[in-house]
Amino acid sequence: MNIPPYFKQYKKMIEDYLEVVLANQDKNIDLILESARYSVMAGGKRIRGCMILSVGSLYSEPSRFLPLAAAVEMIHAYSLIHDDLPAMDDDDFRRGKPSNHKVYGEDMAILAGDYLMTKAYEVIAEGLLRNGFEAVNIVETITYLSKALGSNGMVGGQVMDIKSTKDICDISRLKKIHELKTGRFIRASFICPLLLCTGKDDLTGNFSLVEYADTLGLLFQVIDDILDETSDQETLGKPIGSDKENDKATYVSLMGLAEAKVFAKNVYDEMLDSLNLVEEKMNAVLMDFAKMVYERKN
Repeated sequence: MNIPPYFKQYKKMIEDYLEVVLANQDKNIDLILESARYSVMAGGKRIRGCMILSVGSLYSEPSRFLPLAAAVEMIHAYSLIHDDLPAMDDDDFRRGKPSNHKVYGEDMAILAGDYLMTKAYEVIAEGLLRNGFEAVNIVETITYLSKALGSNGMVGGQVMDIKSTKDICDISRLKKIHELKTGRFIRASFICPLLLCTGKDDLTGNFSLVEYADTLGLLFQVIDDILDETSDQETLGKPIGSDKENDKATYVSLMGLAEAKVFAKNVYDEMLDSLNLVEEKMNAVLMDFAKMVYERKN
């Protein structure tokens, strides 16, 4: 996967910021902080955080958006910790390392996720205000992000996913599941920096950033399902084939591998065509994300 230089720079900026906000300042709770740091700092592409800095850079200094980017990565880590628990997907590995609950126990894993979610909102509110954003836009951003994560977003999609098997799920329902479970969070990562700077939740003109983000979320999930079928645990850093074992519906199980690959290529090509409508600087950023998602190997 060809990662642009600025993406690598943003990733380091986010990780340096996370080191600061997750520093242990209370020895009485050092175990929960160690557990939280274990998952947040375990690697990963930081793609959601880099989305925030990339869009933000079109309007202001990228560093101003670091509290939001770091918080989003903390929220993503919380969702993965809980996702791996025995009551959910029951996965023993994440990013090539034992899952949080395998190292710290289920109780600490649950609490680490709870801590990261609440700490994220503290970082957003304090950090963005300190960086000079208008309070009303910060409130709008928090509201938008909360909706992307709640019953009409990530949590709701997870509920639908748990209750779905390939026998009772068609393509339409599968798209809805992943629109909520994955897509709304990705959409928020593009729209929140826009809200902070302009107070608006989409671009004006013929190009919709919301539609682009939703399509990118769809592409991300289709590629994820393809990799789960064609890759290996060492490359992905997590167990493969668990959806098949649990009789979960995926784009591959419903379409077949060959058709899923064709579908992903068509979605990608349509995204590239739509970018002809957007101005040059935004075009370059959105093109990079489309390519990274389509060409990713893990």
